[in-house]
Amino acid sequence: MLRKHDARLDLLAKVSLFSSCSQSELRELAGITTEMDAPAGSVLCTEGQPGRDCFVVIEGQADVSIGGEQIDTIGPGGFFGEMALLDGGPRVATVTAASDMR
Repeated sequence: MLRKHDARLDLLAKVSLFSSCSQSELRELAGITTEMDAPAGSVLCTEGQPGRDCFVVIEGQADVSIGGEQIDTIGPGGFFGEMALLDGGPRVATVTAASDMR
């Protein structure tokens, strides 16, 4: 049976975290992802809060801050939020959309 191509597979394969995944694994990941747009200024996760999502940046930039001090910027292909999913702890940083994002 011929499968319809899912562009999300190509996007996920370009993310370093998923670069060694098989096509089957990428299909599974694509099946549990939700695409979203975030306008500039949106707070995507807040330091100290519980985390239930991991984010992959497709377009745009996000600023990462700890204790109100910016420590990093994440761009396309970057990801954040994975640690709270893995260890069940609170978010270690606040991430804010520095530009419109997808």
